[in-house]
Amino acid sequence: MKTLLILIFSLFSVIACVKSDTTTREIAPGIEIEPRREITYNSRKPKSKIKSKPKPKFGYNAAFINHQDLTETQINEAIFIIENQSYIRIDSVLYKVDFKDRIYKIVEQMPMFPACDSLTNYELRKPCADQAMLKFIYERVKYPTISREGGVEGMTVVSFIVEKDGSISRLKVVRDIGAGCGEEAMRVVNLFPKFEPAKIDGKPVRVQFHLPIRFRLE
Repeated sequence: MKTLLILIFSLFSVIACVKSDTTTREIAPGIEIEPRREITYNSRKPKSKIKSKPKPKFGYNAAFINHQDLTETQINEAIFIIENQSYIRIDSVLYKVDFKDRIYKIVEQMPMFPACDSLTNYELRKPCADQAMLKFIYERVKYPTISREGGVEGMTVVSFIVEKDGSISRLKVVRDIGAGCGEEAMRVVNLFPKFEPAKIDGKPVRVQFHLPIRFRLE
């Protein structure tokens, strides 16, 4: 009899234990536990958008060089243009050429010696002013004694810049027959009054001027 009671009690304990494992657990009345969500991990990092920097323009860090410091050969043959900017390469170094104060050789309205004011037409006034300039020169030029004694004759050519205000700069002799004729030509040109400057579209510009002066014995 005692053995039978022990078996019944053991069977009852096993059934109760199984029943308690299969029942849903509650924390409090009306509150349920949500089922666990599976968390997935993505090993790949999101791609960040990197803005590419614009490529610098050609010669962006090149130093400027004034065109006045270049020879005529360099200006005519060595200068090249990229994106409306002039460049030149000297001794493997790249330079930007500055033409802000460009010196022209020929423009539509050239510099004019201050004379013949009564003529308003440029085409008529220019030759009249040139004749007045020649008269100014030959009234003041003095034949150097050494040239006269040595029988030196010929053409001396001086070059100068007529600035925007009509003044003269960078005067030099580009062709000299010697015996003091070049120096005398420069002395006379230095006596010039201010010119009427050259113009492009009504604005004054700098122009290079070559002036021949003849020395002739009479």
